[in-house]
Amino acid sequence: MSFGLLVIRLAIGLTMAAHGAQKLGPWLGGHGLDGTAAGMEHMGFRPGRRAAEMAGGSELAGGLGLAVGLLTPLAAAAVVGVMAVAGAAAHGKNGFFAQKGGWEYTFVLGSVAAGLAFTGPGRASFDDALGLHLDGAIWGLLALVLGLGAAAAQLLTRHHQVDLTEAPAAPATDSTAAMEVDELTDGGAGGAESGAGEEPRSGGAPGRGTPTSASPARPATPPRAASADPTRPLPGGEVHDGRAPADGGGDAARRAEAAAEARRLDSR
Repeated sequence: MSFGLLVIRLAIGLTMAAHGAQKLGPWLGGHGLDGTAAGMEHMGFRPGRRAAEMAGGSELAGGLGLAVGLLTPLAAAAVVGVMAVAGAAAHGKNGFFAQKGGWEYTFVLGSVAAGLAFTGPGRASFDDALGLHLDGAIWGLLALVLGLGAAAAQLLTRHHQVDLTEAPAAPATDSTAAMEVDELTDGGAGGAESGAGEEPRSGGAPGRGTPTSASPARPATPPRAASADPTRPLPGGEVHDGRAPADGGGDAARRAEAAAEARRLDSR
């Protein structure tokens, strides 16, 4: 039994220690503190560097403690806590199974670490060599309470920090107003010319692109004076109702005289 516990401790402990080393430095193909801190910031753990140090340190210390069997319940609590945080923050939304990015892997690692807190490390351990009998239900429950309690505190702090640091989205009217200001200020003479011919909107507000200063009004064409006699043409050959004749004024006068002469001859 002691040999079986040693195999389990080495497998779980060294795996966790390797993950911790990847987070703390550029070892074993890891991203180091800078890369881990950026990932922590993305998940809402701020400041990200402190969160990276806590996660990497817990994995490294807890993993080595399980591997050598030293203070086994405390080492197991560290692994349980960091795996609970990773499962909830990084994998919780993907379901259980690992092939879909779920929390299956973190659940297995945390569960095995908790089991070692109940069974103890066995004889091939530093705890046994030092005469520390840290096993049984009490130590196992203590490891679960410490690990899950620390994970819950970390997750609650994460959500609180996200709520405080997220900036509210700018309303759409601000961007629309900024675009209109740019069109008026940056358009130059071209914007003024394009907006000079537009009619103002209802309510007296100028239309989009209309210059704020009043444009000079075009001079109105004075109406033509009407003739007192409807039958007599105006000097330009137009009658008083605004209709233009086909010919000039002189031709119309000659035709009128010819018609009058014809009526006089017919009356004789």
